[in-house]
Amino acid sequence: MKTKIIVITHPDTSWTTVGRYQGHVDVPLNEVGLAKVAKVVERFSDEAISCVYSSDLSRSFETAAAIAKDHNIKHIADLHLREGRWEKQQGSYEYPLLPFYTELETQADVIKRGCKTIEEIAEKNSGETTLIISHWGITNLFITNVLKNDSNFHDQYLGILAAVNIFEFDSGIWRCLSLNESGFLDGFTSTNIPFSST
Repeated sequence: MKTKIIVITHPDTSWTTVGRYQGHVDVPLNEVGLAKVAKVVERFSDEAISCVYSSDLSRSFETAAAIAKDHNIKHIADLHLREGRWEKQQGSYEYPLLPFYTELETQADVIKRGCKTIEEIAEKNSGETTLIISHWGITNLFITNVLKNDSNFHDQYLGILAAVNIFEFDSGIWRCLSLNESGFLDGFTSTNIPFSST
């Protein structure tokens, strides 16, 4: 049975604005990020969604919670949808690190965790349309993995914050339907996720 999975990277925070890597640090959405949340909610106002998943970090969680509230649907927070936790992890007294099952992860670890978690979500919601709000690392690595096995899709993932990326899952096979939908964010700069660790 075909399942539609919509994957979105959370909107802006004060750290993405200045190019800081966030990892598992719980940095909240900034004013622009909150404005983009409203745009995302509006984008899905007329679309039937069965449930919405997010990580437990507030920048992802708050985005998903707003959509779930608008649709009156279930919102499930799963720490396995968190950003990667590796050596570039940023910590501070204001934003302390949160507990996780492993101290550091390789890129292979993040790919395995992210792809496994998203596939499990697709299997649990067979035949439905499900929304996932995650982080750039998880989103990028998942999409890269799907595109590697989907020779019929040739667009490139641009890493635009709050953009909509749509996939179909059927009998264990992923197919990309569309990437980088961001026209609904009109009035706000579509910011690509930064890579700086400082």
